[in-house]
Amino acid sequence: MTIELPAPLQTFVDQQVQSGRYADAGEVVAAALLEWHDRDAEEGADADTQDDEAYQAYLRREIAIGIEQADRGLSEELDIPGVIRRLHAEHGIPPPEEHECLG
Repeated sequence: MTIELPAPLQTFVDQQVQSGRYADAGEVVAAALLEWHDRDAEEGADADTQDDEAYQAYLRREIAIGIEQADRGLSEELDIPGVIRRLHAEHGIPPPEEHECLG
């Protein structure tokens, strides 16, 4: 692979090789790419964690609202067979085999 770098970056690579830290320009580029890769992986993990934490906080709020409404008598009985039939119909999935929960 041949890479052309802008002059300031080429100078930096040359300085790294001359310092003895790296044997050649390929090692400098490889080290830089590994550092970049690791940083991206770490940032991605942080974003996933933040997304998970935000979603968990959202779920906690929604559950608290549901519990509060149930305590005030505002809840309704859940029609599980109806929910299953509706989901199958909405997604174009053939109805499941007759199951005891479908009554």
